[in-house]
Amino acid sequence: MCDNRNTPSTEQVRGDFATRMAPWCDDTRRAAFDRWLEQVRAEAKAEALTEAARDVFDTEIPAEVARWLEARAQQVKEGR
Repeated sequence: MCDNRNTPSTEQVRGDFATRMAPWCDDTRRAAFDRWLEQVRAEAKAEALTEAARDVFDTEIPAEVARWLEARAQQVKEGR
């Protein structure tokens, strides 16, 4: 069974990723990890905005709000 008290931090995972496989190219691997993490965060943010837009469509809130949320989700997906 896993113990959540021992969940590694992002910095610990980043450091392990950078040094375990090829310690001589730490900077390159750290940059790759940072790009990957930024992509995962952007995908999660876009997903949250898309879900919020769907939820708004089911309410009395003006449809413009939902359209704005959808547009913002698309911008996040495109990296803007």
